[in-house]
Formats: sequence, structure tokens, C-alpha cells
Amino acid sequence: MVDKNTRNCNIVKKISDIFIVIVGETLSQFISKNFFNDSIWHNLIILIVFLLVMTPVKLYIDNNIDRYFLNKENK
Repeated sequence: MVDKNTRNCNIVKKISDIFIVIVGETLSQFISKNFFNDSIWHNLIILIVFLLVMTPVKLYIDNNIDRYFLNKENK
């Protein structure tokens, strides 16, 4: 049985993952459509670069989420 804080922590992390992917896909489609004549390969390359850049940001966000729920659990 998973406690409430762990479950909430996992839900928040999944929501942040979904948000990052949606923002990355939207930005890559916008850039590809306006600057590269809507090529699927440019869209894919831009999306991969965006996700690689967002990886350290994602790790920082996950650490802050873990820290928040750990502090909440200890109180």
C-alpha cells in the first residue's frame, strides 16, 4: 500500500511530465511550421533538442517536488 504523500508526489510528477511534453511538441510544431516549411524531420529534431535541454530542468523540478512532499510527510 502506497501512502498518500507518495501517491500525490507521483501524480504531480506525471502532470509535470505531461506539461513539458505538450509545451515541447507545441513549440517544435510552431518553429517547424514558421521557419522550416512544416517538415516532420525538423519537428522531430527540434523536439529532441528541446527535451534534452529540459532534462536538467525536469530533474530540478522533481527534486523540489520530492523535497516538498518529504517535508510535508515529516510534519
